[in-house]
Amino acid sequence: MSASLLIWSGAALVSCAGFALLAPSVARRAPACLAAWTLSLGSLVLAAVSVALPLVLFVVLLGQWEPVAAMGHWSAHLVRARVTVPAAILALGTVVLAGQGLLLVQAAWREARALSDAWRLARRSMGALVVLPDERPTVFALPGWPGRIVAAQQLLQALSTSEIRVVLAHEQAHLDGRHELHRAAVSLASALNPVLRPARGAIGLATERWADERAARLVGDRALVARTIGHVARVCGREIPAAPTMAAAGPGEALRVEALLRPPLGRRTLLTATLAVLALVPAGAAVRALSQTNDLFQRAERAYGTSAPVPFPPTPISAKASEHP
Repeated sequence: MSASLLIWSGAALVSCAGFALLAPSVARRAPACLAAWTLSLGSLVLAAVSVALPLVLFVVLLGQWEPVAAMGHWSAHLVRARVTVPAAILALGTVVLAGQGLLLVQAAWREARALSDAWRLARRSMGALVVLPDERPTVFALPGWPGRIVAAQQLLQALSTSEIRVVLAHEQAHLDGRHELHRAAVSLASALNPVLRPARGAIGLATERWADERAARLVGDRALVARTIGHVARVCGREIPAAPTMAAAGPGEALRVEALLRPPLGRRTLLTATLAVLALVPAGAAVRALSQTNDLFQRAERAYGTSAPVPFPPTPISAKASEHP
């Protein structure tokens, strides 16, 4: 089992690296909706795997400790005999697990606070469109239940009627698709596993392209949407609001314009399937590791039950003593 743990851990690390390297290509070349779902769900799966494998090492380390084995009623000797991973590696797994827990708490608090602030502001706002009278040119979607579209009056005055329609359709697509949840999922996953950090930029591009495609279908003019993206970027001066707000002048304007000026992409099955496999194979390995660890401890419990002494052995009664009640 020791060799399997090391192989699975190495395979998971390689898969995470492959996923991170392929993520930007998927965000650019795959259909936007499919790319966003694959990136967010795949990142969560790989983050769970990156927690599960150190957890297995941590459990095995505890299982080799005699006081813990006595409380759990299993044989620590059998666990040590079956798992020969050096103590340094087991200790490293423990440190990694503790660090991941701290990073997860910090990232979850940051994302939850940002989303909570955005939703609170959205509830306070009256109407679906909030116009800021004396602000720098900006426009963004403010997530909430329901969400709001926030736009500066200066920007709206710089756009034509058709461009305003494109911008509003783009921002409403962010709200309808709950794109902030996709971004939050990848942010939490990359906090647990820093190897996945390239996926954060990829999910931003994928969700922006998703909103672009929705706007293009609504207005029926892909070239108009492409021109509007460039115009908004020039007017806003690329001053993009902080997450979790989502702006029309979001990341990768050139890539988004290029995607809009060509026909809609096909499914790109091979590309997205490769990304999905990179996430699912380590997940299967982690499930196998957890299953084998469970089997190991079940055997250790049976070994403990057969080798443990009886705490209060019965006192033999002599034949002579039995004759007299």
